Amino acid sequence: MNTIEDYCDLLEFKYMGKSKSFYDSYKFAFKRLEKAGYINDIQKKELEIKPLSMELSFGDVSISTLIKNFQALIFILIEEKYNENTINHFRKHFKTLCDRQNEKAEDQEMTEKQMKNWIDYPDLFERFYQFYEYEIKDKDLSFIALRNYTLVGLFVLIPPARISNYTNMKFKEQKVLKGPNMKKDYNYLCFKRDKIQKENGEWTNSYGLFDLIFNSYKTSNSIGQVVHGLLDADFLDENCIKSRDWEYLNEFSVKVGYKIMAELLVKYLEKREEQRRYWVGLNKRVSNQWLFTCGDGIQMGPQNMTFALNTTSNHIFGKELSCNMFRHIFLTHFFNKNYGIGSNKRVARLMGQTYNPTMMEKYVKKPTTQENKDKISVSFS
Repeated sequence: MNTIEDYCDLLEFKYMGKSKSFYDSYKFAFKRLEKAGYINDIQKKELEIKPLSMELSFGDVSISTLIKNFQALIFILIEEKYNENTINHFRKHFKTLCDRQNEKAEDQEMTEKQMKNWIDYPDLFERFYQFYEYEIKDKDLSFIALRNYTLVGLFVLIPPARISNYTNMKFKEQKVLKGPNMKKDYNYLCFKRDKIQKENGEWTNSYGLFDLIFNSYKTSNSIGQVVHGLLDADFLDENCIKSRDWEYLNEFSVKVGYKIMAELLVKYLEKREEQRRYWVGLNKRVSNQWLFTCGDGIQMGPQNMTFALNTTSNHIFGKELSCNMFRHIFLTHFFNKNYGIGSNKRVARLMGQTYNPTMMEKYVKKPTTQENKDKISVSFS
């Protein structure tokens, strides 16, 4: 009988060249199906054709999780040579779920759970800023605490990418965009060591030091590599801010957010190295490559990271926020500001999304000023 690993191997063979997050999403869905007993039923040819009952059996999960569960189920049914009639019953329900998801997205109404945990982005940012100033900046925190605060920072202080962008992220001490040291199967936090000065063993110039390099993520096949630089404070000058395509940079939260994010990463990396030396002292064989690890040095998975986001956001904000919620909160604020098409495209790209303006948006014109004529183009690659 096929195991989950067998199904994963079949998936990779059938859909070669997909991103790691694509394979991981199926793997977790296979595990959910196994836990619910459905894989055993399928292999024994005892699966009941009751898709609605199956949906309810998964409990209070998001509609996107349900869709992935049924997608994985259909894949297994095909591999186990089930008859087309049975498969079509589940395909029909899968389509119903997709239609339901699209309707909800178009309605743009919050779910009950979202309303309970909602916090407007300016308030979210202000609370994290205050928490950083008084509870993180000058405190000697544990490895786990700093790791969790850094994770939350990545979803509050800068445009939030997906969680899989960070579970699959390695750490490098220099920017190497090409060559054998930069594998396209992974994402990287690159440390620009040429900009670092050490004084009494402490890093200075603690911003403008990093590139977040996203190679492998959900939409990487269509968008390609994204390089998200945490900018030097000097780069955020008036000429840069006056760029019509980057009105977004004019906000206090952006200018301060990038600076704090880089400072937080420096603080976390120092603690991370301290923790690594502790593990080595215990003769533990741990890898130094993963940016985020569990307390035992093992790479953090999506479930570990989601739990860390939930518990830490509850501690800071009194709300249990997931990656998905952080993205909803940020984009709701961002699009309510009515920035230009250029800003929308750039921010969408940083988040692993594409933004396709309508023809009506392109008809909207802004008055030409000397500042716009002399503007400096800004690119996050």
